[in-house]
Amino acid sequence: MAKKLTLFALRLMLLNFVSIFIMMILSMWDNNVYLWVITFFMTFVLFYFVWRDAEAIGQKDSHNEKIRNKKIAEEGTVPSGDTGGIYKKWFGFAAGLLAQAPAVILLTIACFLDKSSVFYNSMMPIIRLWYFTYSSIVLAFINVLPYLMFLFVALFSLVAGLAYLHGPAVDKKIETIIERNKAKKPKRVQDEWKAAKKKGGQLKPGFRK
Repeated sequence: MAKKLTLFALRLMLLNFVSIFIMMILSMWDNNVYLWVITFFMTFVLFYFVWRDAEAIGQKDSHNEKIRNKKIAEEGTVPSGDTGGIYKKWFGFAAGLLAQAPAVILLTIACFLDKSSVFYNSMMPIIRLWYFTYSSIVLAFINVLPYLMFLFVALFSLVAGLAYLHGPAVDKKIETIIERNKAKKPKRVQDEWKAAKKKGGQLKPGFRK
């Protein structure tokens, strides 16, 4: 579980780095209105991909959990090496927070430093770079730094956590679609069989009744 959590957090961290890189390119044009638009656009894009990634993992874990539970119910025993459930409700929140861990550590230290100190002023450029995606928001509320940054940490973790929790709903939807298609298949086969008979019994290659 620890390895899985770390890998997931690294994936989310990579999304954050990509967002920073793209934002740095897009923000070369120094126009206030443009920068605000780009800030909100990139924030939306970042959270969208975080949601999609976390949701996909939540769906996969939920599906594997069902397979695991079904196997245990059929065999009557827990398989060797099974250390517990695959799907954990807290997983997405933990991964989101872990992905922000380096910045959280620096933010926590910065909160206890004098804003006029050399150490504080050396740390803030690094922290601001980490949250460059939200650059216009950061500049607008620069007087409440570094405390404002904790809001971005909370939002990032919340999006990842809620998306992961939505995974089982996506898995259920996929199962419903599969079952619906299976239910339609016999009727479709019969319709093709009747249509083939009307045409003189000429069936499509590979057709099976």
